[in-house]
Amino acid sequence: MIAGVEKTVGIWDPFALGTSKITHRFEGSAGPAAVSPDGRWLVTGVAGQHMLKRWDLRTGQPDKSWRGRSASFRRLAISSDNRILAAGLADGTIMLWDMEDGSEPLTLMAHEEAVTGLAFSHHGYSLLSASLDHTVRVRDGSMTNRQPSSIRLAHGVAAVAVSFSRDSRYLASVARENVGESGEEQHTLKLWDVSTWTELAHATLGGGGPDAETAFSPDGSLVTADDPSGILRVYRVPGLELVADLKGHLARFLLDGHSVMYACGNRILRRDATAAEQMPELVVSEEPGEIIAMSVSPDGRTVATTSKADQGFSIHLWDVAARRSLGTLGGHSNRVHRLMFSTVGQTLASAGWDGNVGVWDVRGRLNQGMMQGHSDEVYGVAFSPDGRTLASSGTDAVRLWHIATSRQVAVLETGGALQCVAFSPDGHWLAGAGGDGTVRLWRAPLLQELEPDQRAPEKAH
Repeated sequence: MIAGVEKTVGIWDPFALGTSKITHRFEGSAGPAAVSPDGRWLVTGVAGQHMLKRWDLRTGQPDKSWRGRSASFRRLAISSDNRILAAGLADGTIMLWDMEDGSEPLTLMAHEEAVTGLAFSHHGYSLLSASLDHTVRVRDGSMTNRQPSSIRLAHGVAAVAVSFSRDSRYLASVARENVGESGEEQHTLKLWDVSTWTELAHATLGGGGPDAETAFSPDGSLVTADDPSGILRVYRVPGLELVADLKGHLARFLLDGHSVMYACGNRILRRDATAAEQMPELVVSEEPGEIIAMSVSPDGRTVATTSKADQGFSIHLWDVAARRSLGTLGGHSNRVHRLMFSTVGQTLASAGWDGNVGVWDVRGRLNQGMMQGHSDEVYGVAFSPDGRTLASSGTDAVRLWHIATSRQVAVLETGGALQCVAFSPDGHWLAGAGGDGTVRLWRAPLLQELEPDQRAPEKAH
């Protein structure tokens, strides 16, 4: 039997209650506690901290600890195979840890209010949770094929951009890096083999600011990278041989595989990426201010931009064929840092410095929702290949959203800011550019795994 009092958790022998003999005492512990089914481990909260600690009951000594969220822990449960640790929190979330492989936790948006009950099934990973929101829910509590140990690829002092080739064979990353003996900070481009996560090639760009973009051609034979100095470079894959230097940034390849659309000052231009001597073609009317963010629909017919004319608050839509404005989308109260069309081009997502993630119906010019959950600025957005899930990154975490309901379904804790996120086109990976000089990779959680019941939970009365 387990009980806690005055920052101490104790274990009693249930067959010797008359003696009131404590068999184990764990100082500094508080909050909920759980014993593993095999009787080897005790997991407890840590007094005064948002942490959990695991104790070896054979020695009485701690051997592992895990950091939680800002909300307090309410309930703990351990799976029947002694591997998965689940914690129910006061904010209604459930956190899952794999106690064997040391992976990053998976956070599920389980309830609207505090979790009051938590238990695994006797066999398997079915997880039952109860809450003050008057709901009881059953979900898959396993982490198999969902979030194993996240992979970290070292790149520079701060990674700022990532993208996958369309066949999911390559990953490109851009980072700020100290170059040469002087320690001058410049952007560098790295190409990675996704099958082995080994570096294939490396190229030095220019500049050293906080922003950059990278994009592959449809056939994966070319990749672009830009930097704050305003130079857009085109390279051949996989050797990263330089093909062309262009003045501009925010490049997006078109379906023909060699034409690229990009921003230059307040203009949107188009040209053959491999023909450096070719004069660029003006695609649409000039923006009133320098372009900050840009995305091109998959069919190349529509362009979305923000500009410095209104500090990036508004999103402008452009008809490429007619070279005219299609209107303006408003809803953010601060700069829109990044834009992304869905794979079918009918939906647009926006990452705002106001902490909101916007989703827009492009045809109807309608806002489908402002998703709130980030504690501060949002830097990146990315659609899953099936268009059902949206990932957003910011100063606090990567958050996953169910687009149809605008519900937040999971949080991937990052321990720092991520400037950009990208799904691999095969749907297997989610990548993020970390401000700590790493490219973070997770097995991409599928929506049906994270949220088996896609309907909003109904409260019982």
